[in-house]
Amino acid sequence: MAAADENPFVSPEADELLGATPTATPSSQQGSWRLVRCWVVVELLNMPMPAMFGWGGTSPLGRIGMAVGIATLVATGAAITRQSRMIGQSLCIGCAVVALTQLAPMPHMILGMLAMDAMEVVGIESRFPGGGSEPGYGLAGGLLATLFVGVGLAASGLIVGYPLRMLGSRLGGRPQGRFDDAVADAD
Repeated sequence: MAAADENPFVSPEADELLGATPTATPSSQQGSWRLVRCWVVVELLNMPMPAMFGWGGTSPLGRIGMAVGIATLVATGAAITRQSRMIGQSLCIGCAVVALTQLAPMPHMILGMLAMDAMEVVGIESRFPGGGSEPGYGLAGGLLATLFVGVGLAASGLIVGYPLRMLGSRLGGRPQGRFDDAVADAD
C-alpha cells in the first residue's frame, strides 16, 4: 500500500484482520532443527520396551504396521517440535524422563495393556499367524497399538516436561514460557 493510499483512521490490526498483511510465527517461537534431532533421539530412547513387547505380540504384517506407526510418530513429533519451541522443549525434556522409566516400565506396560484393550473394543482381534500357538496382531493392530502407545508416551512426556521446562526457565532467570506460541501456531 502506498503512503498516499493509507487511511490514518484504520489501525494496523485491521489490515491483518482483512488479510492484507500475512502474519507468521515469530522465529523466536519456532522450534529449531536441534529440537527436531532431540525429539528423534528421545523417541528412539522410548522404543526398546514397547518394541520388545510389541514384537512378540504381532505377526510379520503387524511388525510392518509397527514400523509405519513409528515413522508416523517420529514425523509428527518432528513437525510439532519444528513449529513450536515451547512444545518441542517440553516434549524433549518430558520424553527423556519417560524414557528413564523403562528401568521400571510401568507407563509403557500400562499403555500397552490399554492398547490391547482398545484393539478389542474396535474389533481388532489377535489371531494365530500360521497356525502357531502365539497370538499376533496384523497390520492394522500393529499400527494402531503403536500409535496408541506412542501418543500416550508423548502425552505423558508433555505432562512431565512442561512443568520441568517452566521450573528450569524460572531457575535459569529466563522468561517463563506459555502456551501462547502454541495458540499463535494454530492460527
